[in-house]
Amino acid sequence: MFTFSTYLWYNKNPKALFKTGEVSLYLRVYIGRKGSQETKDLPLKLKWPIEKVDLDGSKLLNRERKDIDVHDYNLIILAERAKHDEIAKLYRLSGEKLSMETFLRDLKIFEG
Repeated sequence: MFTFSTYLWYNKNPKALFKTGEVSLYLRVYIGRKGSQETKDLPLKLKWPIEKVDLDGSKLLNRERKDIDVHDYNLIILAERAKHDEIAKLYRLSGEKLSMETFLRDLKIFEG
């Protein structure tokens, strides 16, 4: 059996911060098995102000009162996480082991 999770993440290195105060967003994928664990950061190709990223909730917060983009960006994040969860579910239900290598291969096929 394995444990699987994904969550919103950004590089906390000050060099990764754009002059606009934005950071590039990633989904961090974690796959754990007895005696080993693997993580991989998958870029979302989205930027958002660092102070408006809720890492605990894996979502973005409004940049201003009526932010027209926040809902769409959060849907993109949820859709990506749903793809990842679907792949993990297939392996969990079949009783097969999931490694980062097989996850990335299946994600490429899933997005194909």
